[in-house]
Amino acid sequence: MLEQILEKDLFLSYPYASVKPFLNMLHEAANDENVVAVRMTLYRLAKNSKVVEALVDAAENGKEVTVLVELKARFDEENNIEWSRTLEDAGCHVNIWNRRCQGSF
Repeated sequence: MLEQILEKDLFLSYPYASVKPFLNMLHEAANDENVVAVRMTLYRLAKNSKVVEALVDAAENGKEVTVLVELKARFDEENNIEWSRTLEDAGCHVNIWNRRCQGSF
């Protein structure tokens, strides 16, 4: 998918389109020697988040991973906090966003 993006912009919309191409792109980026950084905003994370798995892989492969996590996300605050810790433990730069405060986790 990264080769396609170099040719032209792609628009992926969720939940209307399958998330598999997006996950494939993240895994591809995590393992591509030409990719130096991954930046992403996360709102609601699944309990077994494949997105977090790919971001952790990217960080472990030496990519600079920066993530903005919305903590107050439809009652998923605890889940998002745990995933934020997992990302930070893997070496990702995690910034949190909450209507009342913002900053690093």
